[in-house]
Amino acid sequence: KDPQVQLNALNLLWRLELRQASILPRWQRVLDGCKGLSLPKDGEKGPLQHSDLLLDILLIRGLCIDAKDSEPLEQFLSATQAHAQEMAKGAAGADGRGDAYGALARHVAEIFRSDLPDSAETTERRAKAREGVWALQSQWGCLGGSVEQRGILLEAVKGPVICGEPM
Repeated sequence: KDPQVQLNALNLLWRLELRQASILPRWQRVLDGCKGLSLPKDGEKGPLQHSDLLLDILLIRGLCIDAKDSEPLEQFLSATQAHAQEMAKGAAGADGRGDAYGALARHVAEIFRSDLPDSAETTERRAKAREGVWALQSQWGCLGGSVEQRGILLEAVKGPVICGEPM
């Protein structure tokens, strides 16, 4: 029930999946553990929901994995967009932090959601989302976490990374 444990578990799953590991049940197990803390449970906002912006991005990635039912993804993505708008109004959104967080959340969902058809349009949308993540590279720090933890964003754009360099 520790958000840092959730962040590290989801970060590791993201990296393993990009390296072709078959880990679908593990994603669900970690997401289930996040419910009621950093994810909503029974329609109620988790008490630590949006307390760690990088964790939010990782949660979005996890919710994209098996999106036969895209409702949880859509609801959490909507909540992140509302949080980004609230951030943008105050000091927490200074220097475009709220806007960058909201955009990164949308782009990550677009890159990884599994409920989209396998089509040229989907490929184009994902390419544009990757470009969007890359264009915000100078603002990745707004999410918090270490450079190594934020390396997931580089992997979203370039694929697996070793020591900060694409494989």
